[in-house]
Amino acid sequence: DAMVALAMDNVRTGATGLLPLQKRRLATIGRLVSSVPTFTLEVGARPADAAALISATLTSRD
Repeated sequence: DAMVALAMDNVRTGATGLLPLQKRRLATIGRLVSSVPTFTLEVGARPADAAALISATLTSRD
């Protein structure tokens, strides 16, 4: 979703496809999006515990 949103705002397409500059922009956006860490959040039965669990997970990645 993030890549689509960034591409929609920053990459123009033409009748013949992507121009070299647009291809480079799309590749740059792809590298940017793939470098961002993602997580799956499963809160479980006690949603109030989620903040502490998220904080602990992020702290352990540093």
